[in-house]
Amino acid sequence: MTLKFHIVWFDDQPHNLQSIKEGIEQHLGRKGLDIEVEWVKTFGDIPGLLQGLRNKEERVDLVLMDWDLGRDDDDKKVNGADLAKRVRNALKYTDIIFYSAETPKVLRQQVAERDVDGVYCANRNDLVDQAVGVAFRVARKSLTLESIRGAYVAYATELDHLLTESLQMLDEKMTEDQSSTLLADAVKRIRSSVESNQAQLDRLDVSTIGDLLKKPRLFDSSQRLQTLIQALAMLEDELDARSFSDTLSTYQNDVLDHRNVFAHQRAEFKKGKSKLRFAEGFELTHGEAEKLRSRLRDHRSNLDELYDRILRHGA
Repeated sequence: MTLKFHIVWFDDQPHNLQSIKEGIEQHLGRKGLDIEVEWVKTFGDIPGLLQGLRNKEERVDLVLMDWDLGRDDDDKKVNGADLAKRVRNALKYTDIIFYSAETPKVLRQQVAERDVDGVYCANRNDLVDQAVGVAFRVARKSLTLESIRGAYVAYATELDHLLTESLQMLDEKMTEDQSSTLLADAVKRIRSSVESNQAQLDRLDVSTIGDLLKKPRLFDSSQRLQTLIQALAMLEDELDARSFSDTLSTYQNDVLDHRNVFAHQRAEFKKGKSKLRFAEGFELTHGEAEKLRSRLRDHRSNLDELYDRILRHGA
């Protein structure tokens, strides 16, 4: 499982749907899901469109389909109910929500006349609630605690790579004195953490932060996090980086500490509900997992913005 949920949205006027799109993103975002919307708003090559859907069937989690889709390149009216039937043939097991300003009863009649299975019908005003309900039902199949644990570790690893790349770029933008200070402090932290293992210390022959980043067993995620925070403090005024550092200050607890123990716990059932219990007394229930997914999204957003800020700095 990933934290992404991919929606293919058929509507010829997406600019009129931004508030609905934002409502869906906000509701599912609170569940810890990142919504990716792929708009389909022109219908000149429907066979090509359908083939494209078949090629990425596994990536499509939900289809939203308007009834009135305007006109195609030949100025013929495009009926969403007709297209829904063709989309169903291309995506046999993907849920479809068919909507318009009409009542669900009228829409169900349109779908029934075309013998299309697996279609929900909704009035446009109820589309947020309907889409959120269906989306969470689809996602929930992958949101067992066992799946969440694996997804958490995988997602946290992606964040770790992004953190590492950000640190590398920051070091490259520093003055020689700043880079030397950063390296000396990083080496000092490593020596302190592994001072009992002289063999590892003997191999600690580095001259740049880049050299350290090539030694992940010595320069681990926690060390890289501390060094990144230090680098941001050194360049705080140039990068306006205070907000990034504030969010990173909770990264150890929100991401690394949980990642380090998730792989060693078994799920247990209590009163019909699955839980992961940790030695520290913390229980990972579905409610807690939802909060953790949301925090991961926040840290991903923070690191993405930081990465872009560093790229633009001095460009």
